[in-house]
Amino acid sequence: KSLGDGIKKPSNSESKNIPKNKRVYISKDVVKGKVKQVYNQDGIIEILLRSKNFNGVSPISRKRFSIKNVIPFT
Repeated sequence: KSLGDGIKKPSNSESKNIPKNKRVYISKDVVKGKVKQVYNQDGIIEILLRSKNFNGVSPISRKRFSIKNVIPFT
């Protein structure tokens, strides 16, 4: 269960409810090489569009992120 770059798939998040082509994760939410949460890309885009400089706050970790931290989950 690896995504490359030593990042493992989430075991506790329900990514099966999100269509495969819409799954993304935030690189700042990766802990010890494990993705903690998978998001629907439409929701993340909505979060980024709310700010003037396209920065947002992660819903889980509350860390700031930008579009460069959003990575497709395959």
